[in-house]
Amino acid sequence: MYRESQAQAAAQVLVVAFNGFVLGLARGTGQVLWQHTLYARETIELVVGELFVVACTRTTLWCIDYPSGRMVGTADFPVPLETRPSILFDGGVLFVAAGGQVYSYSTQGQLQWQSNLSALGSTRMALGFPFNVRQEDTY
Repeated sequence: MYRESQAQAAAQVLVVAFNGFVLGLARGTGQVLWQHTLYARETIELVVGELFVVACTRTTLWCIDYPSGRMVGTADFPVPLETRPSILFDGGVLFVAAGGQVYSYSTQGQLQWQSNLSALGSTRMALGFPFNVRQEDTY
C-alpha cells in the first residue's frame, strides 16, 4: 500500500521538454514546480521513469530525479550523434542509440559501455529487449 501511494504521489508531476528546457508541472494545476535550462535548442528525447527523468539531445544526456526535479548528473557524448537519439530503459540501465552508436548509461549519467556500429550505417536506430522496444523515430 505504501509503495502504491508513493507511486501515485510521484505521478502528480507532468514532465515537459521543449526549446532547451525541461520542466515539472503540477498535474492538477499546471504550476511550474521545477525547471532546468539545457542550453540545447534542438529536439529533446525524453524518458520518464518512476524515480528519474532522462532528457537527451544529439550532444548531451541529462539525468534528473523524479519527482523532485533535482539534477543528478549529465554526460556529453564522445562525439555528437548524427540523428535524434532513441532511448530505452531496461533493468535499471539506459541505452541510447543513434547514427550507428550505442551507449549504456546509469540513471546518474555514468557511461558503462559504448559500441560503434557506424560501419553498418549511420541512421536512426531501434532498440529492444523482450517486451520492451523503442522504435526508431521517423518524424
